[in-house]
Amino acid sequence: MAGGPIAPYQGDEPYIFVSYSHEDSSDVHAELVHLRENGFNVWYDEGISPGFAWRDELAHAIDRSSLFLFFVTNHSINSDNCLKELNYALSRNRPLLAVHLEPTDLPPGLALSLSDRQAIFHHELSSSAYTQKITDAVAKLLDTDPKPVSRGKRAWRRPTAKLITPIAVLVVVAAIITGVMFLDDSTEAPIDSIAVLPF
Repeated sequence: MAGGPIAPYQGDEPYIFVSYSHEDSSDVHAELVHLRENGFNVWYDEGISPGFAWRDELAHAIDRSSLFLFFVTNHSINSDNCLKELNYALSRNRPLLAVHLEPTDLPPGLALSLSDRQAIFHHELSSSAYTQKITDAVAKLLDTDPKPVSRGKRAWRRPTAKLITPIAVLVVVAAIITGVMFLDDSTEAPIDSIAVLPF
């Protein structure tokens, strides 16, 4: 997969390992952006460095993760890579959240593996209810609070900051011009009398 919507997390803070089928990239990428905008650290396979053993790097990322997030679709339940990641996460007792992006009939073994895990069914919820539910579930499983990044505030501050500089320059230029005009006027001969012009 060439590039993703966000940079995979690299650091020592708690993060989410995201498992999904690349055939669902367009849907999952929107989910990754939402999670990042709410202040959650997210790792997915775009974080694998060139030259590293792919499976070793995946296993290491799952081991260090604080939450394994599995996006359930008809593609992911038939993906060998997704199932290997899921089974490894289960064997390592990683906290797990299954998010069903579409109606999916789970094979019996997979249904058994996920039967005692928290699940969210995207297709059964309104957009706002789903957004709230996944945000709350991730925060609870990570034992943290969402820290939304306010795009509105950033959008407001940046134009304002850009306007301040030109306005300040105009004020300074106007003050200089006024000062120069005042100096020019002060050099003229003083007015001793008032001339009355005929109408």
